[in-house]
Amino acid sequence: MNEIKNFNELPESDAKESIYRFSQEIVKTLPDYFSNQAIQVLTHDGYYEVRFETSGQKMLENLIDDLDKRMNLHVFYVLRQNEGKTFRCILYSKPVRGLMYIVYANSNNFGLTDEITVSFFESIETMYLSLRHDYARLRQMEGDVLEKQDIRDLIRNFY
Repeated sequence: MNEIKNFNELPESDAKESIYRFSQEIVKTLPDYFSNQAIQVLTHDGYYEVRFETSGQKMLENLIDDLDKRMNLHVFYVLRQNEGKTFRCILYSKPVRGLMYIVYANSNNFGLTDEITVSFFESIETMYLSLRHDYARLRQMEGDVLEKQDIRDLIRNFY
């Protein structure tokens, strides 16, 4: 069952370490986008989900570029839908212990966004399977794929 918890209530784990390290790094690396905030965690079976609010509305394209270049994340895909009104993007970290996460960034306002959602994982297998599931869903979505990582590159990043 999904449950919302305060970060401090989580048991010690690799995922908790990932949440802590990510929340510190994103504020330090991208201060124009994010500031320190209370961390509420939605628990799932095998991973945790955290929403990080930006300091006001930001252009999703710029945020994606900065997450990619300044935080060294891999862009999995960027999808434009509804004649440019809606954008969906997934980025992910290099999967190493204490830093396994997937960033979901979306816009329903012509490229403006005010939050990202990040899933933090306990196991590399669960993270990989989650990305493979996202890849399968992408093939079913309508819209223009602006950027997409080749599945072979995804596999290389995990093995």
